[in-house]
Amino acid sequence: PKNYESSFHRARLAFRHQRVFNGLAGDPNVSMVCLNPLPDDIDAKSVDFIGPILDPAIAKEIAQGNLNPLTKKEISLPARKTIKQLPLAPAFNEFKLLKEPDTSIQN
Repeated sequence: PKNYESSFHRARLAFRHQRVFNGLAGDPNVSMVCLNPLPDDIDAKSVDFIGPILDPAIAKEIAQGNLNPLTKKEISLPARKTIKQLPLAPAFNEFKLLKEPDTSIQN
């Protein structure tokens, strides 16, 4: 197919070097990094197909699930119903023996 080689090269770059959110970045102004470093002969600004370079505040909100990654609009979910959580088991001091242990049995 026409442009197969260039399309394959772009797909390979996108797979290996996609931009991801790095919440552990030491610099608060840098939150989007390449999954793997780009080859030296490729300019990061010329490969927008590997993912956009986002403002750190927007990238953080998207990563936390607060913004739609396509529209950058706030995600609003319907209010959740509150359900009273029941205890999983009674407290230890509430356990009662059904029958006292038989202490007359000797070893």
